[in-house]
Amino acid sequence: MTTERDARNAVLNDDQLLFEYETMSNQVEYYQGVAGRLEQEIYRRMEALGAQFPSIPSEVYICELVPGKPSYNPAILVALKEAMPDSDLQKCYTSAWTETREVDHQESFNMTKVHPIARRIRAVADIVDRAKLPGRGRLKFGRKLDGN
Repeated sequence: MTTERDARNAVLNDDQLLFEYETMSNQVEYYQGVAGRLEQEIYRRMEALGAQFPSIPSEVYICELVPGKPSYNPAILVALKEAMPDSDLQKCYTSAWTETREVDHQESFNMTKVHPIARRIRAVADIVDRAKLPGRGRLKFGRKLDGN
């Protein structure tokens, strides 16, 4: 679908096109910086409110911090090798290996496959809980719908 702007851009000479691109890129960079500083102020105010998953109260907007995806401490996850039956371990564990002299891959667990096992085996669930590190929260922002 061609827009009116696309049609105008098509008639620009090369220098005009590059100038437009430079101008828009600079504007995007400027507004990203402004948005970043506003976001920092939102986080500062949320922290001042002191809730675990804080929000800024508003009649018009939803602005809250939602938990991020957790990561897991690999040093603690090593205990899974002892807690799991071999058949389950084969499904979710990759031992350390070297691709080239410069690239070493650490041993790892596929957590998507570990979680179903943790639902069946309490010892596995305990290890996963101990290894869990909270993820960086992200800002959920939007305008409330009428009627909320």
